[in-house]
Amino acid sequence: MNNSIIIITDENTRANELEQALTQHGFQILAKAKLCESPMRIISSLEPELVLIDSNTISKNLLELIGAIAEYGERPIIMSGQHNDTTAIAQCTTAGVNAFIFDDFNNTQIEAIVTAAFVRFNTLKKIKQELTEARTKLDDRKHIDRAKGLLMNKRNLSEKDAYRLIQTMAMERNQRMAEVARNVLSMSDLIG
Repeated sequence: MNNSIIIITDENTRANELEQALTQHGFQILAKAKLCESPMRIISSLEPELVLIDSNTISKNLLELIGAIAEYGERPIIMSGQHNDTTAIAQCTTAGVNAFIFDDFNNTQIEAIVTAAFVRFNTLKKIKQELTEARTKLDDRKHIDRAKGLLMNKRNLSEKDAYRLIQTMAMERNQRMAEVARNVLSMSDLIG
């Protein structure tokens, strides 16, 4: 980790304080951008490891920006500002913020906050990957079951034999069973 950060802000005073605190702890500030300056373009061109958003106002546009950074980003997001509204904090967290720096932060807390953001980000990333894998396996299982049912019905096979047929076809074609099942179902749709 090279600790590269982009600061997106609506107010330079606080951004300067944050920049100073971060650089004192060995973080490299790649750029500071205003919220109104197309920050997604800057993020995509510089590819920071972390994005810090400093804003005292939580708007729909800001939540959309957070969501876009989280979706595109593959990087943690830290939110900084004077936020004492729990609803706003929840909205930011739901949109993709991984950690918060509140207005009365202590310079010595920066490393802990950045570490917490990375840990939360990586934990959520792992959970999302596991969820995607589980959904794929479930979808594959559904296709295999449907293809088995079709073969049982059209070819008068037992469930075990239909499964073996899909398995054999997968081995012969060097494909996954789910791919073979999808092909069987597609051919059935064509033939009728």
